[in-house]
Amino acid sequence: MNTLDQNKLVALAADYRQANADNPAIDFSTGFVIVYRDEAWGWSLKPSPSSWKPGTIAIDPTGNIEIAVGGNDYDGADTWEVAQPEQPQSSESGWSHYDPNPFSWMTGTAVSPTRH
Repeated sequence: MNTLDQNKLVALAADYRQANADNPAIDFSTGFVIVYRDEAWGWSLKPSPSSWKPGTIAIDPTGNIEIAVGGNDYDGADTWEVAQPEQPQSSESGWSHYDPNPFSWMTGTAVSPTRH
């Protein structure tokens, strides 16, 4: 999961907590906001993975994200897996994505980037 997606999910959960803060039955400083397909579905103190479809996301108040994995849509997920941010690919030059011959696939030969 990339950092941009994680930031968006944490913001969505924070908005949900804020919008529902006046509910005296729930202590939103604990538990998890449940998100599915970019929509907040509710809150749970300790969500059971089998109650949620695989791909459902749970976000705690500190911004930790867990993803429901395994299982199926009918029986629910098997477990929660902690989301890890994607690590950028590194190279010495910082140009790991740079292709010096971007059109070689068209001609089958390398194309010089300069005119002669």
